[in-house]
Amino acid sequence: MFERSVCFLLISLSQAAGRDPCLVNPCRNNGTCVYMETSYKCYCSEGFEGQYCQTVEFPCGQVPPEELVPDQSSVGQTRLVGGRQCPPGDCPLQVLVQLNGESHCGGVLVNSQWVVTAAHCIHGNNSGQNLTVVTGFILRGSGAMLTSVCVLRLTLGVLLLQLIAAHQVFLDGDSARQLLSRRRRANSFLEEMKQGNMERECLEERCDWEEAREIFENADKTNEFWAIYVDGDACLSVPCAHNGVCKDGIGSYTCYCKDGYQGFNCEIVIPELCENKNGGCEHFCNLASGNVQCSCANGYFLGPDDKSCDSNDVFKCGAVVTENVRTVFRYDRNESMVMENISISDLMKNISDGDLMKNISDGDFLSDNSDFLPENSDFLLEDAVFEETLYSQMASMTRIVNGEDCPPGECPWQALLLNEDDRGFCGGTILNEYIILTAAHCMNASRYIYVRLGEFDVLVDHGNEARHEVETIITHQRYKPDTYNNDIALMKLATPIKFSRFILPACIPEQEFAEKVLMREPDGMVSGFGRTGEGRQPSTILQRLSMPYVNRLTCKESTQLRISTNMFCAGYDTLAKDSCQGDSGGPHVTRYGNTYFITGIVSWGEGCARKGKYGVYTQVSKYIRWINSGMQQLMPKEKSGRRRKRHRGPARRLLL
Repeated sequence: MFERSVCFLLISLSQAAGRDPCLVNPCRNNGTCVYMETSYKCYCSEGFEGQYCQTVEFPCGQVPPEELVPDQSSVGQTRLVGGRQCPPGDCPLQVLVQLNGESHCGGVLVNSQWVVTAAHCIHGNNSGQNLTVVTGFILRGSGAMLTSVCVLRLTLGVLLLQLIAAHQVFLDGDSARQLLSRRRRANSFLEEMKQGNMERECLEERCDWEEAREIFENADKTNEFWAIYVDGDACLSVPCAHNGVCKDGIGSYTCYCKDGYQGFNCEIVIPELCENKNGGCEHFCNLASGNVQCSCANGYFLGPDDKSCDSNDVFKCGAVVTENVRTVFRYDRNESMVMENISISDLMKNISDGDLMKNISDGDFLSDNSDFLPENSDFLLEDAVFEETLYSQMASMTRIVNGEDCPPGECPWQALLLNEDDRGFCGGTILNEYIILTAAHCMNASRYIYVRLGEFDVLVDHGNEARHEVETIITHQRYKPDTYNNDIALMKLATPIKFSRFILPACIPEQEFAEKVLMREPDGMVSGFGRTGEGRQPSTILQRLSMPYVNRLTCKESTQLRISTNMFCAGYDTLAKDSCQGDSGGPHVTRYGNTYFITGIVSWGEGCARKGKYGVYTQVSKYIRWINSGMQQLMPKEKSGRRRKRHRGPARRLLL
């Protein structure tokens, strides 16, 4: 092990001094250069030889010189009319084509894979079966010098693989070509008569790759042997650290590292950097003194492992998923009412199959919304409507090709903006108990703006909704109406929001986390009450749609309008799914783990769901500091116990 370490040191110093001749590869014709201390050796590709592999070993059409003395018994014997016997090595291009082991025709070896012969020699034998090509053959017949065993050795590895019909290759039918399954190794005449032998060909003398191939008869085994044979097994010293797997090569080796390690010898431990799976952090990842430091969104704190994020808040931001089956139970009084925390299975335990018309009393319900119960809580089940909602559905949702209704509680950060006529005109996102995030271009729709929260169906009051008046509006001071650049605004409500399962804020991400983690997720989700298509009416039921992030170059090429660095595209190229008018200002959220973060604001688009067009969104990550500054400015600053003055009149408007 010490000797190999010294060897590697010498190589490193030589290379550093610029004395490694293999760096410029002096070997020609794809020869392999192997560095040997102060010199090198070229291992030539098949068919080449010489110090630099510059010479063709067996050029076509030239007879290699042979110092063979013809057998006197064959002198004077002729086979062709007027011809004479061809001594061994003088006719190396000649091949014998045998059919069923018998002499059949002649042929010409044109390279290591192809033989040319006459078409009539193979006519009627299109499959090529029982045809054998013999090379290096001299005599045949009863007086032949070669026995059948020798002939068998000569034919090893040159069996016909594929026969190409004459009319498929040539214009006339007087020629045909046959492809050999193994490349014939060009060499002297007698050596080909012997079967491949490791000791004779590679130990007693130096062999090339093709000679080794004849020994192993398998390319993979040959390559494995060849890498060790040429320059030794570099893996014997176990150079790969941390249980890396070593694979020997010619002049070097390769280490295949285990997860968490890198480097030529797997010697480098990959730290849990923020670029590597977010450093293992559930929320935000930052580097402090070269080490990962995790942090959490507002309302969360680090868990015992310093990676996970926990919360004691019942209604924490971005958390909408519960693993329990929840049932919305509607019944009619003067208005539609709702009850929760009751499942179909629990309710049906107290109801027999034949008694579905039974009156149900208060004790049959487990509800924490007792304020919404009618004074006389005995009513007929026939007037009830059951809707079973799986809150875990959203957690497993990957991509929604078609938009769908967003059940109550599954888009809890959604806000619906209303004008003084109580008509919805834009959307928004809940950030905390006072602040709503929306688009700047929505702020000119009305002097008086109201916000509806917890809404699912605008035609039905389920008892989960809340209505708030907007007290103050902050619009980005650099908002450009003609380009929609900086299309962002904050609204402060006159009264605080009372959070519930149906009304929750989305989490605000850190900028780096949003851009390097969230926006590299496959898709985000948009929601709103906007139009269901160009020229159509707004939806009365809250819709949601999973929208894939679009590459920025693709986004810019899809439109002639300007896409600023404060915008991003999301949507489908051909599917008719998109956000539309009325969705503006609404949320684009991205899920990471079990938490949803606000990543965009519905801003603009060319029509709705047009082919080759995408929805354009304000990129929230560009405005994190602006949002935090605006929220700090808008939040109430009165001392505790002091009664706030009630807001009256239109919303106050500011620029920031």
